[in-house]
Amino acid sequence: MNSIRLFLLSLALALVVKAQQPPPRLPACAFPCIEALAGGRMATTSTARALVAPDVCLASRDPSASLQIQTQIQNCLLQQCSPAESLETVRAVADLCSWPVRSRKASLLALFAIQIPAVLCLGLRLYDRIARAARYAVDDYLIMAVAPLFVTFLAVGQYGSVVAFGVDVWTVPDGTIAAAMQAFYVDEMLYLAILALVRLSILFLYLRLFAPQPPAAASLREPHRRSTSDASAPSTSTSLSMSPPSTPPETPTTASARQRYRTVYYYRFRAAVLVIAAILVVLPTVVVFFLDIFQCHPVRTVWTRWTSASPVSSLVEETTCLDVRALAYVAASFGIVQDVAILLVPWPLLFVLRHSLFPSVRSVTALTALAMFSLGIFVLITSCVRLHFLVHFNPTTTTNPTWDNTDSLIWSGLEVSVSVIVACLPAVRAMVQAAYRNRRGTL
Repeated sequence: MNSIRLFLLSLALALVVKAQQPPPRLPACAFPCIEALAGGRMATTSTARALVAPDVCLASRDPSASLQIQTQIQNCLLQQCSPAESLETVRAVADLCSWPVRSRKASLLALFAIQIPAVLCLGLRLYDRIARAARYAVDDYLIMAVAPLFVTFLAVGQYGSVVAFGVDVWTVPDGTIAAAMQAFYVDEMLYLAILALVRLSILFLYLRLFAPQPPAAASLREPHRRSTSDASAPSTSTSLSMSPPSTPPETPTTASARQRYRTVYYYRFRAAVLVIAAILVVLPTVVVFFLDIFQCHPVRTVWTRWTSASPVSSLVEETTCLDVRALAYVAASFGIVQDVAILLVPWPLLFVLRHSLFPSVRSVTALTALAMFSLGIFVLITSCVRLHFLVHFNPTTTTNPTWDNTDSLIWSGLEVSVSVIVACLPAVRAMVQAAYRNRRGTL
């Protein structure tokens, strides 16, 4: 009983202290904007109590009016005040008028549903190749480079989501805003690097999967820990080869088809893959990557301009920034073209293998390709949706970056995670298949 009385007394005391606290003070530059919204009915005082006008505090009762008044206040303040003074003013008005608090934190945290499977697939792919491969291929080294970048991308993105993104910028402390925007800047670079490496790994995986195999040659992908003494034991190699079958006996017709595959079809396929890798993936990514790094001069402007104490006019004179919106369009458009090219490039060769040269190619090959194609279509859809949100969002003019960037964070995280799953899918499928065969053999 005494504890309840003590709690109620403490609560009442806290309410009294809060009621007696002086109202927040406003920067002098904010008065013309607030007075204009109040219709001129504003007392000449430096405290936020003067803002109690029906026109301004209508935001506390009508969500649509809230967004309209917030936009009007911020646009006016950016012409009169510094970014730091603008945030201070909006915080005072939001507190006084009890503006509704919006949050999309749950949507950002929901990304774990796809990010965790992506991490598991990446781990299985790395384990399979490290534990079983006789030697590493180019796609293996590319995936090894993806692993630390992807983990860092997830950690930095979730940090920004927890501390700032998904809520309105005036609800976030100034120091946290700068840290969150710096994390967003780092994640932009990681996004470009990871997608480029994943796309290259898929292209080089194509070359490894479809590489011609000599009729009697031993597979290069035999487990390197397997000794000659257990050569008769069942193999646990997770071979991924989709190339023409090399099972004897070799007939003249099969030998001719194999020669034609090696010298004509695979040669053309390899040339197409290398052109896509060099012209469509590497070159645009390098250009966009460096333009994104140096999008502003000085670079720190990218994350300090939202809380700078310098007037906006001074910032415009002292800093130079590229058209980030146009740069985002270019990067997203190239990404869509790359995804389409990667999706389509193996299908002519698969058609030749299946219907012209080697009708006996197992259906599992087609099923694996179909699964990769389906997930690749999903990656393409996420790229298009992300581009849709970029069209409706201008990062150079937004006054609410922690809220307006939420959709970009969600769809970027989704695109990267699904791309990693697509790159790891063949190895995971082969690993699960080998485990199933071994388990069935022991029964």
